[in-house]
Amino acid sequence: PIDEGTILYSEVSLAKAVLRPSFILEKVNNPRDEKMAENLAFLLRERYANRKVILIGATYHFMRNNQYIINNPDSRLEIENSTIMGNLIYPEFKDEIYTIGFTAGGGHYGEVSGDEEGDEVPAPNANSLEAALNQQSFDQAFVPLNVTNEALGFWEYGPHMNLFYYETGMASKQWEKILDAVIYIKEMEPVRMLE
Repeated sequence: PIDEGTILYSEVSLAKAVLRPSFILEKVNNPRDEKMAENLAFLLRERYANRKVILIGATYHFMRNNQYIINNPDSRLEIENSTIMGNLIYPEFKDEIYTIGFTAGGGHYGEVSGDEEGDEVPAPNANSLEAALNQQSFDQAFVPLNVTNEALGFWEYGPHMNLFYYETGMASKQWEKILDAVIYIKEMEPVRMLE
């Protein structure tokens, strides 16, 4: 069968995707993540069994238990209802996976060339991990999410994190069930194309 997500930009009207966000989940994200999960499970079971494997990709594809995401009405995608690669492989490999997300407190993002600055990372939501970390004196931080008793108060109110969409952020009261840790960068710099 043809993966409709693969041909979205060549044969399917982008207007259809823009006007009906569920189309993006149904035809692009969900089938793509199912295929990614099948491929990754095969590689972990067969080709790289009993070896350490480090994977780098968008945080969205690696998280698990997305049902713990609190729906953000500003988001165009219902991430809490999405089919996600990390969630699909987690039951089989849960004792072997350590997932680290990435987030930023400011700066710019995107792929740029020449003098472009990229898109600006919006100011963090007041109720966010990024806002709390921006008040500290460090430029980067590694934040384990298996919280200690002293930190429980912070996590219980459901802080936002800008892990998936800088424009909307996502909230959860149980981030430790979604990711194991987060790397925070105070000022993100965009990817620059070499000329």
